[in-house]
Amino acid sequence: LVASPALAFSPPTLNTNIRATTSTSPLFASANDNNENVAIAKNDDIDSRVRRQLVLSLFATVSASAIPITANAATATTTTSQVDASSPTSTADVIKLLKPPLDQREYETYELPNGLKVLLCSDPTSTSAAVGMNVHVGACSDPVEIPGLAHFCEHMLFLGTEKYPEEDSFAKFLSSNGGYNNAFTDSEKTVYFFEVDGSIDKRFSESLLRFGSFFSGPLFTESATGR
Repeated sequence: LVASPALAFSPPTLNTNIRATTSTSPLFASANDNNENVAIAKNDDIDSRVRRQLVLSLFATVSASAIPITANAATATTTTSQVDASSPTSTADVIKLLKPPLDQREYETYELPNGLKVLLCSDPTSTSAAVGMNVHVGACSDPVEIPGLAHFCEHMLFLGTEKYPEEDSFAKFLSSNGGYNNAFTDSEKTVYFFEVDGSIDKRFSESLLRFGSFFSGPLFTESATGR
């Protein structure tokens, strides 16, 4: 959470006058004077309220600093791109991203004609490139008669595709180019991701083609499914 100067908030001064004591009471700093105990308890209540107000102000700051980003595949150039209504990839939805003020990375978002939602993030200081795919099907979608089907499909996508039929060829390609890949199956989603050295555009482009073939043409060979 990052505080924003756009939100004016002046909390009351915290009580700093509570004296140290050897009292065994967990509620008061001193047990010698009932009136003093009541005053200290009230000060503690004030401090608690101030702390709560500070937390709420931080949440309000984040909500107020949400950045609306509307873009599409044809016109997305900056986080302030406008939607081209004539474009087949345009969308009327405004997707809001919570971006800290000190975050210098650039973001773009759009929706492909097939309904796939894309979020792009550019970090000029990084030499690595990474991609993640969130498939909205998980273990809760398993048929009763075939438990574990979603997790099974997760593993099968790594075992050969129409364009790259060799098993584990993607993992071998990434490891030879300073990268790695993995995946996990959750209750309502299955997530695939990889990272590779992005200093060479051609290398990243090939990794995208290999990764995309997971979802466009997995083989599900008899030998692999049998194992």
